[in-house]
Amino acid sequence: MYYLDESGFSPSLAVTSSWSLPERRKQIPYENPRGRRVNVMAAYAPYGPGAELLWQTEARTLKAEDLVAFLQRLVRAGEPTVVVLDNGSIHVSNVVKQACEWLARQGIELFRLPSYSPELNAIERVFRAIKHYEMPERTYPTTDELTAAVNAAFARTAARAGAGSGQELRLAA
Repeated sequence: MYYLDESGFSPSLAVTSSWSLPERRKQIPYENPRGRRVNVMAAYAPYGPGAELLWQTEARTLKAEDLVAFLQRLVRAGEPTVVVLDNGSIHVSNVVKQACEWLARQGIELFRLPSYSPELNAIERVFRAIKHYEMPERTYPTTDELTAAVNAAFARTAARAGAGSGQELRLAA
């Protein structure tokens, strides 16, 4: 069973805590994220003989076609696989609906969570850990640096979670 979702990473991540000298106000520069966000599609399988964390980073908006291609990479010969999704717009798009029959023949069953229930999707905890703990730098001047930091944070999280098969999935453009 995989928990799947998407998340965006901005060049200036939220500052969760900071300090400054008494009577001094901490100034944090604003970075306009326009055109510099990195979006991640990730699937997390916390149960079974080996945990698994798979992800794909893109410096563009993720589309339904990206989701279908990602789901195709989750196909395991002869093994039925359940993929837990929320009701995000790309998850319920016509492209995904049309791919459901083919995915079912390949052994992938899509399970949709009830609306407004992110606490039921285990991948949300992974995204939170990465954004708040695995990325200590809070600003990244270039998209390449942000992408490298996101990939490194996912790799560390996979190793820490015992997901020996944690890997970035690169899809053909």
